[in-house]
Amino acid sequence: MQFSHGKSYSAEFAVNLLRVIGRIEEVGGLVTRGRDDICAACPNPIAHETCSIAKVGDVGIKQLDEVALQLLGMHIGDHIAPGILKDRVSAAAREWQTVACAGCEWRDTCAPMIKLAALPA
Repeated sequence: MQFSHGKSYSAEFAVNLLRVIGRIEEVGGLVTRGRDDICAACPNPIAHETCSIAKVGDVGIKQLDEVALQLLGMHIGDHIAPGILKDRVSAAAREWQTVACAGCEWRDTCAPMIKLAALPA
């Protein structure tokens, strides 16, 4: 999600995503399960706390969340210290592209940002 630079999302969702990422980088955050601050601006309807993104659906989103947690070395309930998210995303970027992006219609949109994220700082 962080790699698409907003191209696959509504403007409201993209702005909210960048705001949440910025806040986590600045003050930290909490890893949660289910609907979170990022989902708050999602243009897709939410019914009974179930994600309705058309091509992925609730099960697909939950699977991607699990992959992200594993690659980032995080667990539900973990506190994210300020300033570590970018480093963890950078370390996981190439494997994320291999595992999570296969078959995604937005793969070409995100690929340049994944390459940049994977470069050493």
